[in-house]
Amino acid sequence: MNAALERSTPAQSRNGEPQSIEELLARARQYMSQGAVREAIVQYIKVLSIDHRNSEAYTYLGYMQYMAGHLKDARWAVGQALIFDPRNMQARYLRGRIAFGGGRTKKAAEDFCEYLRQAPLGAYRADVKRLLGAVGERCRR
Repeated sequence: MNAALERSTPAQSRNGEPQSIEELLARARQYMSQGAVREAIVQYIKVLSIDHRNSEAYTYLGYMQYMAGHLKDARWAVGQALIFDPRNMQARYLRGRIAFGGGRTKKAAEDFCEYLRQAPLGAYRADVKRLLGAVGERCRR
């Protein structure tokens, strides 16, 4: 086998399970895109068992927990993502959505306003503005 190709191939255990963070994340994303919430959660937890500071894994673990209806766990996970990467706008948006979904509109507004400050042209801008309007909140400059 070509040495360069061999180095780029993710390590796998004997049972074919991924071992590299990149492969675990890829598998988690695949499960997530298929709506396989439980399986995605397992993969994100595996990533975090290797790299406990992986903001992406915390972000999407939180999203999957939210989709499963586990708001407390979801809030914790996206909070961890923001601890390790305060500029993670996906996590900021998700924490606002989770707070909003749990009826914590003031907390949601704080995250939404911070999202707009840090990512004024971000992908979730329209949704954030709509949700702020729905709860009658405005961002202070």
